[in-house]
Amino acid sequence: MEAALAACPGVSAAVAAVRDGATGARLVGYVVAPGLAPDEVTAAVARRLPAAMVPFVVVLDALPLTPSGKLDRAALPEPVFAAAAGYRAPETEEERAMVALFESVLEAEGVGLDDSFFELGGDSLSLMRLVDRVDVDFGVRVPIVGLFESATPASVLASLSAAGGARAGVEVPVDDVRFAPATPDVVPSGHEVLVTGATGLLGGHLIRAVLEADPAARVRALVRARDEASGLERIRATMRGYGSWSDGYEDRITALPGDLAEPGLGVDAAVWDRVIEQVDAIIHCGARVNHVEPYPRLRAANVDSTRFLLELASRRPGTVFQFVSTISAAGAFEEIPDAGYTHSKWVAERVVELAAASGVPSTILRPGLLTGALDSGATNTDDAFWNLVRSIATVGAAPSELLDQTIEMTPVDRAAEAMVEVLRTGDEPLRTLEVGSGSRVSWREIVGALRRGGYPVEAVPGHVFLERQTAAFRDRPEVAGALARAILLIRAGLERETVGEGGGWTPTSAADGRIGLDGDRGPVGDAGLDVYVDYLVRIGFLPRVGKGAEV
Repeated sequence: MEAALAACPGVSAAVAAVRDGATGARLVGYVVAPGLAPDEVTAAVARRLPAAMVPFVVVLDALPLTPSGKLDRAALPEPVFAAAAGYRAPETEEERAMVALFESVLEAEGVGLDDSFFELGGDSLSLMRLVDRVDVDFGVRVPIVGLFESATPASVLASLSAAGGARAGVEVPVDDVRFAPATPDVVPSGHEVLVTGATGLLGGHLIRAVLEADPAARVRALVRARDEASGLERIRATMRGYGSWSDGYEDRITALPGDLAEPGLGVDAAVWDRVIEQVDAIIHCGARVNHVEPYPRLRAANVDSTRFLLELASRRPGTVFQFVSTISAAGAFEEIPDAGYTHSKWVAERVVELAAASGVPSTILRPGLLTGALDSGATNTDDAFWNLVRSIATVGAAPSELLDQTIEMTPVDRAAEAMVEVLRTGDEPLRTLEVGSGSRVSWREIVGALRRGGYPVEAVPGHVFLERQTAAFRDRPEVAGALARAILLIRAGLERETVGEGGGWTPTSAADGRIGLDGDRGPVGDAGLDVYVDYLVRIGFLPRVGKGAEV
């Protein structure tokens, strides 16, 4: 959050803090931004963070410091949460009850029917409190997905009225499926690889794979940062955390401060002119990953960024382009999961197809679940999968309907190596490759690993599992934050149906093959699952327990 705030134009310093109140924790961002109003900073950071993570913004003239020059957090002022302008008062008893819930959860006064929950300082934790209170007080389960599109007292009441009705179909955003190649205007002078998503699990391993495959290779890495030096430090720190960093890499990586959600990716045109002279391969791995937010909130980072990078590639004929999509985006629009993230990847794939037809050599890569390298177990704990695993360990129960379902797990280092191996190979204008190990594990095996790690997990019906999660969220404040995201994701998933309208927009790029197979390397298996559980316990993601339970 601090990095996202600091990357906003006009912000010279930023600090994120949690303020405890009578109803729980609130996220607050303190920024030094001369001449900017809080709503301007809020609008900028909202393009970088999921809605539930956008903090309440307080603009300061300077951050308070101790006599020794360090940040004095105790001196940060208490935020004053106020309702938005354009107040519309509640009139009916139902409207007054909903407004009262908003005010109670947000610790705010004077909330109107059209005031946004998130603009008033709401986050994922307080959103789950609101959802729980609405469920109980109104006796109707509030639809989760709609809350990320509009969360005002009026919109929540409208969603309750519509609950149980047929959901409207989602149409293909045809206006976003477009591409116009640029005029070739570059005098090549280098053969570097541009990588986006450099601070993610896969992005860091892709950088490593590029540098290890060719001792002379150099990487330009797009990263949210104030400047090149801080960007390189972010890359180094995250790659070390994921076990993909080696000494000497810093001399072969050039950080490129930018932001996928900004026009031109937040980079000046003159800088791009210099970059494309040096770059003849682009691996577009970065994305805004959120499985609850609607498509419009993901368009800029996931679709517009893809189109921009393809236009950049078209300026230097022969520049190869790899687009990291998702296995969930395979198929016609009406066949894929009804989620904004999947929709954004599907649309971006269609843009890649248009670019390939215009002469940009392109590869669409569709990975499934990527997990940590088996030597360290270091994995992405922001992933929805691991949040579900944590919720199972936390409440000591797993949905019985889930146990015999299987999921393909692919260690990220193997996936990255396979992607880089095909980066400059082949002469097809367009390839679509699935990325996966070919080995699957069942949820029963995952639960077995948790039990071996000391977590006494029992199998219960799915509705009982969700009830236990909700009860733990209410009654155990120490785990409420860990459970909030998992509950929201599960409820959003249960609401979704495949209701899209695809029309004639059927992908032309069926998978041409699969890379990243285990081959002669052992699958994840029980040993790998134990490595992951040990890692998650070691970093504090899973609660610590005693000795292993009986399986």
